[in-house]
Amino acid sequence: MVDSDGSCEYDGSQEDLESSLTEAVNDLDIAVVTGHFETTWSGKLLDTVCEKLQNSTTVVALPSIPQHGLSNSEKEAFIDLVKTSDTTAPFDLTKIEEINNRECTPPGNDPLAITNGLIVELITDVFAAFQDSLAAPPLPHDTAYEIFENGGLTLLFRGSWKDSADPTEVVERTVSNPMCTGDLQTATGGFGFVRFGDQFTLREFEKSEELTMESLASDRVDDDRWIFCGDSSQQENEGYRLGVLVADISIESLGFVC
Repeated sequence: MVDSDGSCEYDGSQEDLESSLTEAVNDLDIAVVTGHFETTWSGKLLDTVCEKLQNSTTVVALPSIPQHGLSNSEKEAFIDLVKTSDTTAPFDLTKIEEINNRECTPPGNDPLAITNGLIVELITDVFAAFQDSLAAPPLPHDTAYEIFENGGLTLLFRGSWKDSADPTEVVERTVSNPMCTGDLQTATGGFGFVRFGDQFTLREFEKSEELTMESLASDRVDDDRWIFCGDSSQQENEGYRLGVLVADISIESLGFVC
């Protein structure tokens, strides 16, 4: 569980679970719960944590799905997690490995270790928009919270680049990097956040939003359910990052659930 002021860890003791969660949710607007679906028990633990938090705050679950897929009991636990949390954005380690093999030289990094870094970046970049005064245009907080509170199953796309600020390349890179795949035509909302440097002008920002919506937003996503904002604090030598959460996807469209 991560928030802007710190974190709370669960050590496996059932007796300490509720007290740990009570401490964690003090004054939180959003709680982010991460974990790996290594076993049915770990999946049920994620669901239990989200259920305990759900009455006090908006809960976003970021589970990683093993490369071998899920057993029948683990599928049931995953479906329960999606129903319990407000938003669930899975990281399919099979997709992470594909991205790693395609973009890294030499390939072979541990997909779970890569996922840990991606989760940190997601929290830093996307959720920072809720409190970062540098975000532009100003975040429509009511709509943003509504999307996260009713996001259901959400798919994350992520792109990073250093050599170009061309919006076409930026968006193509992002669209080709789904952390999990599903039927985008069932989506009803989206949240995009680009972190950029000096060479990324307002024109590139607006073009990026237009291309991203064309590529990832279905006809069911109204303009007022599509949020796109950015932060110009990124140093140029650190490159640029674009993350997009496409919300309210049909769970039946996930390959590892069927």
